[in-house]
Amino acid sequence: MIDLAIPAAQALVNAMTTSAWNDSHAKVGAIFRKHKADKRLQEQLDATYVILKADPAKREREIARWAGLLQALIEADPAAAVDVDMIREQLTQLTGTTNARIQQTGFARRDHFNVTGNITINNH
Repeated sequence: MIDLAIPAAQALVNAMTTSAWNDSHAKVGAIFRKHKADKRLQEQLDATYVILKADPAKREREIARWAGLLQALIEADPAAAVDVDMIREQLTQLTGTTNARIQQTGFARRDHFNVTGNITINNH
């Protein structure tokens, strides 16, 4: 599910650097509360916002950090995956950023192996 956490983290951090964050902050916090996430996640949202305002060059570091935090949330509560994906979708739409999603599936049968894949690129 890390493939879900990374684009969600990108959308989350991107939103923090725009005016869309004012509207999104409460929604993201509500999702954390819904899944009984550690209260520190809400505090980390605020801390990341402050970090990015002070030094936008730390964006990639914060994306990596949030990918780990969101992945931990999904691992602790697999039902959170739906909401993490919703975070990605809503914040991507609000910020108008481009999001690429790649999915690949493999099937193996005796002497046959087949891989199919889909690439979806949403340009908002």
